[in-house]
Amino acid sequence: MSEFKLHSIYQSGDFVPGADIVFIHGLGGDPYDTWTTGDNFWPKWLSESFPHVNIWSLGHPSKKIASMLEGRGMGISDRARAIVDYFESMEIGTRRPVVFIVHSLGGLLIKAALRKSSDMAGGGGSTLIQSTAGVAFMATPHSGSSFASAAQVIDSYLKLKFSKVVLELKKDSGFLDELNDWYSSYAPHNSIETVAYFEIVKYLDKIQIVSKTSSDPRVHGCFPVGVDSDHFGICKFKTADNPTYLSINKFLNKCITNKKTLVNIDFDEFYTTKKVGDRKELCDKLTAGGRADKISYAENSKKRVSTLLHKYKLLGSSSAEQTKFIKDVFNRFDLSVKPMIDDGESIKSVNEEIVNRVITPMLQNKTIFFGEEASESDIMDVIYFLTGHCHIKWSQD
Repeated sequence: MSEFKLHSIYQSGDFVPGADIVFIHGLGGDPYDTWTTGDNFWPKWLSESFPHVNIWSLGHPSKKIASMLEGRGMGISDRARAIVDYFESMEIGTRRPVVFIVHSLGGLLIKAALRKSSDMAGGGGSTLIQSTAGVAFMATPHSGSSFASAAQVIDSYLKLKFSKVVLELKKDSGFLDELNDWYSSYAPHNSIETVAYFEIVKYLDKIQIVSKTSSDPRVHGCFPVGVDSDHFGICKFKTADNPTYLSINKFLNKCITNKKTLVNIDFDEFYTTKKVGDRKELCDKLTAGGRADKISYAENSKKRVSTLLHKYKLLGSSSAEQTKFIKDVFNRFDLSVKPMIDDGESIKSVNEEIVNRVITPMLQNKTIFFGEEASESDIMDVIYFLTGHCHIKWSQD
């Protein structure tokens, strides 16, 4: 049985998930309590801004992670490997971009896992590092010395008896310093966005556990942001207009937008595999949307696109242009047309929106589909192809 557990906070439902957001607590933390104040559990709020993502919170045994960091019990390398294996067994970092939001020492945990994934990726063994779009560090002490100071305070506050961890790291902080050197060099050159926050308020009015200096991951372009809270309150928000919440929301949007490439999955497989949990056939979807007269045309459209994809795959041709084209169709439809369908707009209005927001802009951009400039018919074929494989629907929930 795994010592890690991913708690599902939100699943994209009828949407095809475009990314995963994973929260990771620190020593003495909890997958829910760390991010909660009163009844306000803000990871859930993100679903309103990002309905296309899956949101998770990782639970992990704090004492085992402490052992990893001090080199006791299972070694650092083995522990990081276990984390990577668990994520990938849960399909985190295998099919879509992933963004990590981490508090305190949880930031060190994810950096160790990413470093291990990077080492494994050289032999084709891990895609987690390739899929990582960003990391938001909330009061994470990045150097060995700053970790020792923070851990000592947390140890005293939580009475977790991690004194040996502190002593070990005071003697030799080389591992964490080397880990931060690696991350600060690797992240900006491999499209991993980074943001960092530090507490301004002293804990119990006595001590600032993670200072601005120690919160700095030393990534080019990342300047730690001060938060008017203490170490344990920095990751708790009462309202959605909290400045730090808004900042993280903006950061997530940047990460998810910038890292759209699917990792370690054939393009054909992703779009031609039915979405899990959706059992409706193409004809049922169209009938439910008042488009039964389009069933025959739509079936032929689906078959045509599937045949072309299969042909290109057999010929060993690059699918990059097809990937871009079909994702463009889906994104335009999902952003502009789907809301009208959900609101119960008329078929005429929906058809006009398809023309104005999907077809016309793509024709004006002279987009390429299977080696030729796309036509209106090509775009409609792809729309029905996506409908047939449960990525597009035509009726209200």
